[in-house]
Amino acid sequence: MAQMLTLAALAGAPTRFHLIDVRDANDYAAAHVTGAVHIPLADLEARAGEIPAGTTPVTICGKGGGRSAEGVDILNRLGHPHALWLEGGTNGWLAPILADKHHDAPSAFTPESLLREARRQKGAEAVAVPKVCLLDPDGDIVRQLCAEGRARRHDGWVCYHTEMWVFDLEGHEIGVVGCAVGASFAVLVAEEMFASGCELLISVTSSGQISPEGTPPYFILIDRAWRDEGTSYHYLPPSDWSAAPEQLLSRLDGAFEDGPRVLIGATWTTDAPFRETEAAIAAARSRGILAVEMEAAALYAFARARDQDVICLAHVTNQMGTIEGDFEKGEANGTADALAVVSRIAAGLG
Repeated sequence: MAQMLTLAALAGAPTRFHLIDVRDANDYAAAHVTGAVHIPLADLEARAGEIPAGTTPVTICGKGGGRSAEGVDILNRLGHPHALWLEGGTNGWLAPILADKHHDAPSAFTPESLLREARRQKGAEAVAVPKVCLLDPDGDIVRQLCAEGRARRHDGWVCYHTEMWVFDLEGHEIGVVGCAVGASFAVLVAEEMFASGCELLISVTSSGQISPEGTPPYFILIDRAWRDEGTSYHYLPPSDWSAAPEQLLSRLDGAFEDGPRVLIGATWTTDAPFRETEAAIAAARSRGILAVEMEAAALYAFARARDQDVICLAHVTNQMGTIEGDFEKGEANGTADALAVVSRIAAGLG
């Protein structure tokens, strides 16, 4: 009788097992267990030689049992007596956040409908936002611009949750929203910005250092972000990374040769900053991740799904409170350097 592998056992020793998804190609493409290779049940006997030596093969179907148990029987006959099938199958592995997603289907609730009703309730006219917009999750940029008298309120911005401020940055009119912290809030505001006329969105978010690349503060132009949050999975199928739009990265080549220090690299996007455990930090470091932040993976997934121009920067300002005197951002709470970097991006992409 075919033997079963529990989800807990898989999570406890993932490298021990060779995962084989025996469903058809469409089911595999829609969602699959991370790391599972696709070998349809009909092809399993012919391709059993692909199983790496020293691993335990585990077959996976939709709900567990059925085709996966048949796959174990096939592998047993071919000399794999320890083959297993996965408890609950793909559906059991998927968290609710990954289930029942139809990424190509239109949303019943749209930013356009929300903004229409907000304008009706507030008696506001439809006024376009600047073509270049900025997300400032910390709010320091907004506060500094207002303190200096450089920003004016955008009266046509009717988002229920935020205010937009408009300022000039070396010839570029910029619309900035502060304090939209976290993946879901950032993407909600991004959706509304693009529905209101935005053509380029820049995000500058504080982040914690993962891999030592010098003493903070400095910036990272994020080329990809590890998807350890929820929002990105509503826009794109499961994968490990969200990538920046390649055409934007290429146009920024050489843009930061002078001015504040800007690295290019990967970050880890989390929903739970106070669950950044030593094990999670070590795992992130092993992936080549430079810093941890809370928005980029979701913003890049939104950008890809909606074909919009979004570029994300991590402002590495801290070592997650592990040292005294942490979280120092520099002159004017880091806004001088942040705006210098934003100015270069606006000049290159705006």
